Amino acid sequence: KASEPPKYKGNKGSDITLEQWLQKMGLWFRVQNITTDDDKITLALMYLEGGAHDYVEDYVETASNGGALGTWADFINRLKAGYRQLAPEKTAQTSLEEWCSKTHSTVIQFAENFRRYASKSGYADVELIRRIDNQIGKNSQILTVMTAMRQVNPMLIPTKWEHYLDWVLKL
Repeated sequence: KASEPPKYKGNKGSDITLEQWLQKMGLWFRVQNITTDDDKITLALMYLEGGAHDYVEDYVETASNGGALGTWADFINRLKAGYRQLAPEKTAQTSLEEWCSKTHSTVIQFAENFRRYASKSGYADVELIRRIDNQIGKNSQILTVMTAMRQVNPMLIPTKWEHYLDWVLKL
């Protein structure tokens, strides 16, 4: 049996985007063999909370009164009209700024969310490496090793941010 899908509360209250939530719902419907639009919409309504639930209050009313709910495609479009991330790149950049401005106890802790935000930010490798360096600058031991390695053989230093982050994590 598949685990239940997460609740979706809207852009502010949820840990996931609307697109991610819709994917999880779609997979769950498939595993549960839920095929009719009415059933999909009714079940989806049960996994909406807060602002997202309020946004489709008319669907909730209709469903609770046994009325026809229309198509799944129309329901999705209604949600997307209200909750689509207008600029996922900008959202990732903002999250990256906030994450990088914090002091993290370990490089591993820093890397956890950095990787997720950086991959969606649209920033160039040089810019992302600079942000990694700024974070590393707060850890004198790693900084000492990196400085020494740059002096010994600068060609060994990765130039793609993903490889650079992996390299730093190994130090």
